[in-house]
Amino acid sequence: MQDKSKQNSTFLERLESLKASTGQTWEEIGQSLGLSRSSIHLLKIGHHPPTKAVLQRLTEAEVKAGLRKSTKDSNRLLVDYLLSRPPDEQVQVSAGDVDAGSRLVEVRYKRGVQPEGYEDRVLVHAPQDTAHAARLWVELLLDEDLERIVLECLDPRYSSREFLKLIDPRSFMDLAEASLALTLGVDWRKRFPGLAKGISAPVQNNQQDRRTG
Repeated sequence: MQDKSKQNSTFLERLESLKASTGQTWEEIGQSLGLSRSSIHLLKIGHHPPTKAVLQRLTEAEVKAGLRKSTKDSNRLLVDYLLSRPPDEQVQVSAGDVDAGSRLVEVRYKRGVQPEGYEDRVLVHAPQDTAHAARLWVELLLDEDLERIVLECLDPRYSSREFLKLIDPRSFMDLAEASLALTLGVDWRKRFPGLAKGISAPVQNNQQDRRTG
């Protein structure tokens, strides 16, 4: 089983680098990210993944500190975290789920109780056909936006950013994991890194060709 400290190492390295570069205390780092000291502690020990808002603020702080040139890399951390999730935290999608084209996923809401009109289990479904799944896969490799694939795989009732704002970060990662398994296959963790490397070079070359053509 993978150590939680290792699964969150990329995020921790970024925090440590920002702290060393700016000379700020952990409390000051937390203030810049909108986090309390206890929240930073929970993130450091891998208790839960950083939210998209935290990743965005961290990226902005890195740009300001001269550690990063752009704000386009925050999506990568979410993908890295999901790839390295330990088995006991993974959402298990079976061959039967894939055959059925759907999987019920338990979600928890930030408010502590489910809002009126929402359920505590949400149906995640596979893309409507292989061509649609292929498009989602290519888009994911290009921009690594997990939110997009989650919204595509949720029932219309739940397919909105308003719903995603209601659930806690772990529930979002659970939905993302089920969406990936139903879109790419149950062995997506083994296939994704190699596939990402395989497509990135041609895409970059094509973009360069357009600029120079």
